[in-house]
Amino acid sequence: MNREEVVSKIRKNVADKDKELIIKCFEDLRYSSIYFYHLELDLKAKYDDLEFKNEIYHFFSLRLKENILRVTVDQEFKRIYVNKASNSGVERIDEIAVMNGKLICDKGEFSLNQVNEYLSDCYAMLFTS
Repeated sequence: MNREEVVSKIRKNVADKDKELIIKCFEDLRYSSIYFYHLELDLKAKYDDLEFKNEIYHFFSLRLKENILRVTVDQEFKRIYVNKASNSGVERIDEIAVMNGKLICDKGEFSLNQVNEYLSDCYAMLFTS
């Protein structure tokens, strides 16, 4: 058996398409946020009021002053949680889940083509109390 056959057999035996889809969605959101922070904001200096953190396959967050947008992925439950934390507590913004091979959020079906627009709406919430 050659390497490609082994890879194919392993994938067929363990792959979960829904889990792969939720990770793809999370990674698209994470990469878009990295691009936003490092290239679009394009701030070279370090600022106490602005911070981006990320951990692959787990979470990323953007802090603006006392408000934090935090996006986490739960592979077991095939969900992405979007929350805003502030001095007054944690507020649920949205949840993205996989149902029957489709991404669903609070507003309905979620498309990977919507990532930048979706995150822009989330970032805007950092300016509200």
